[in-house]
Amino acid sequence: GGGVVRKLLTATGHYGGEDVETALVFTHPANGEVAPPVDPHVKGLFENAIFAGGKLDLLGAACVDLQGSCVHANGRISLTGASLFRNGNLISSSTGLNIIGASLIYADVAVPVSPGFFGMMNIKGSVFVRPVPEETISIDPEPFRHYALAADQHGNFYGSVFNGTTSDPYISADEMSSNGKVSFSGCSMIEPEGGVLWVEGSVKFCGGSQIKGCVIATGDIDMRGAMIQWNPGGLPAMMSLNGNVDIKGAAIIHGLVYAQEGDIKIFGASCTEGSFICPHGNFSHVGAVFLRYVDTIPAGPGGEEVMLPQNEDAVEPARVAAWVK
Repeated sequence: GGGVVRKLLTATGHYGGEDVETALVFTHPANGEVAPPVDPHVKGLFENAIFAGGKLDLLGAACVDLQGSCVHANGRISLTGASLFRNGNLISSSTGLNIIGASLIYADVAVPVSPGFFGMMNIKGSVFVRPVPEETISIDPEPFRHYALAADQHGNFYGSVFNGTTSDPYISADEMSSNGKVSFSGCSMIEPEGGVLWVEGSVKFCGGSQIKGCVIATGDIDMRGAMIQWNPGGLPAMMSLNGNVDIKGAAIIHGLVYAQEGDIKIFGASCTEGSFICPHGNFSHVGAVFLRYVDTIPAGPGGEEVMLPQNEDAVEPARVAAWVK
């Protein structure tokens, strides 16, 4: 009912010392195997240079070249020191805006309360004082996980890799140290087969390491040093599903940086071409960091749309409903 089709797959399994018939129940949209196109509003939110479900802070000499795009935060946006939004279309906050020091905004601004006289002087666009609705967006990680798992190279161990090379696209919990972390340091080369590296835990990159592919971790992603990450086509640069993304030092990144549940924190002199999205967390950008927006609408490994719809009536992707004996 409700426009949803339920299907049943059966198989013989071994459980409790006996052979049993098992079944996987899953659902998918009734109108076909492929979900409808992403709602234009949802896609528009993914086109933000920065999207934060919490607060958004620019401090020091942080500079964001918006290239005609937008910024949104559900929480308060604060600019301190000589931070700068330039070449923007719209900066919006559902809470409010603070500007302290010589910070400037070259874009229109939409906020529910006026930023005050001094703040108004630092805005080189129109200010719209009006209610700004809170927003949320998300990415379906399952296409990436299945893709990486299909090419998994079993039997490796990645507790701490120094000057190493890996093409393994899937690092499971039993292939890393007991603390659930793996680290790549020195001049390590990470070039996962197929372009996607999935880590069942947290991952740290430091030194002069290079990443040629999309990095997805269920935990934290920590990048520091003079490392470089290259964006493989339309895939995101990196995604943390349940942790934070920390970028420190002179790291160079190309593509979408995404933290589904946690914060995105950037310190130092890193340089990024892409965008930042943390739908439920805070975004902070400290130091001589430069961000130049480049269209980074996320796509799955097969080019499929992975942006999940947000309205209650939208059709969801196929999902497991139950395992039964």
